[in-house]
Amino acid sequence: MSGSFDAIVIGGDASGLAAAAYLAKAGLRTVLLEKQETLPVAAEPVLHALDPRVVKELKLGRHGLAFAFRDLSLVSLRAGSSPLTVPRDPRHTARGVAALSPADAQALPRYLDTLFALGRALRLSWWDGRPLAETLAALKPSQHALAERLAVASAVAYTASWFETDAMRAALAFDAVRAGFAPTEPGSALALAWCAAQEICGMQAASASPRGGGLVAALVLAVQKAGVEIRAVSTAHTLMLANDRVAGVELAAGERLEAPLVLSALSRRRTLALAPVAAHGLGAAQRRLSMPLTSIGLRFGLTPDASDALLQPGHRNIVAEKPDAMAAALGAARLGLLPEEPLLELSLPPQDVPADAPAGRIALHVRAWPIPTDLAGERDALIRTVTAAVERVAPGFSRRIASCDVLPPHESDAPSVARLAASAEDRILTAIPGLYLCGQAAEPADAVSCRAARQAARLAITQRRKGEPR
Repeated sequence: MSGSFDAIVIGGDASGLAAAAYLAKAGLRTVLLEKQETLPVAAEPVLHALDPRVVKELKLGRHGLAFAFRDLSLVSLRAGSSPLTVPRDPRHTARGVAALSPADAQALPRYLDTLFALGRALRLSWWDGRPLAETLAALKPSQHALAERLAVASAVAYTASWFETDAMRAALAFDAVRAGFAPTEPGSALALAWCAAQEICGMQAASASPRGGGLVAALVLAVQKAGVEIRAVSTAHTLMLANDRVAGVELAAGERLEAPLVLSALSRRRTLALAPVAAHGLGAAQRRLSMPLTSIGLRFGLTPDASDALLQPGHRNIVAEKPDAMAAALGAARLGLLPEEPLLELSLPPQDVPADAPAGRIALHVRAWPIPTDLAGERDALIRTVTAAVERVAPGFSRRIASCDVLPPHESDAPSVARLAASAEDRILTAIPGLYLCGQAAEPADAVSCRAARQAARLAITQRRKGEPR
């Protein structure tokens, strides 16, 4: 063996870093493997599901995590119409909604109160890791009935039961998209409650924009202080097994690292593909877990425009005008085509975020969904499609583009109601004892949370200390 450790973490994203920090703080000699030359320290432009316990327990505030905007406004950009601003707290102002529809403005507080209350009640599952059925059994009958309704309803259908305008229905159903769900499909309404259960900067269901290096930069300092060994340009090639349990990782370069615990921030599909027994059963499992659709991030460098009143810091701009457009985009993607009108989320990082656009340019982050995974590498086609979609709601956008980078998709698997209902152990454990998932694939829904990393690390530590077979 080239090295012996107590634990190996595969993947240097936020989830992998958080898991490694927890393992090392518990006294385990931990190595983190990252295939790139440097850790991906670019700041996430918007966070909405970051686990408050991770922030507190890893002391991320002391390591530089701070927020320029603690409560981003949701702004729906509409072609030929004024943008629609949907307040997270409608008691502050609902004037924009009232101008669109007085009935929708009146319904908004009741809609949010209902989802917020259910979201808080379901934190026992989504924050603490209990099976959803166990949490539902303790709810009062009205909330239990609502949760069961959401588990079979689509996000679009549920918002339609509250609001009369397409603009409001699409804007509020977009939360299901953020969680990785198709908002027109049964069960996606439960993802709305999952989003409502989140908390950041002490505010329920808020979205926040980090300062400076953001979450990953703070986690890098946390793992360094904890004593994690970070190995860049180290690609995990094969999981080593001994007596049918994990024994370490063999790198692509041939180096062999020994450890009784391996935590992977990769998707379940890619993690199981590392197992040498994939051809004897796990291969079929990982094919069933393949994710046909994904979201793609693009980073535009724009020339400044003093008259630009649409794309302002402090806003979370979305392009999702009508439920019909959501359904059309999903249908095209499932046929293996790039949707003509993909669903978009646009955000501008704070001015103090390290420049990721050329000097004198404005950095705009855009996330597009749904994209067929087979087309995720089609850079030019993606840029053309997204540019045209933004141009429809912000005329002149294409003339301002000075540069554009297509970012790699997040590692995850297709979200489902089953994932939302599963216990943390069901999402984290694998068929191989000693191998755990700690990334977005182990979360109830897709988001940069680090909650699964915290849960996976603690589960691995506890079971190792007890001498249990996992």
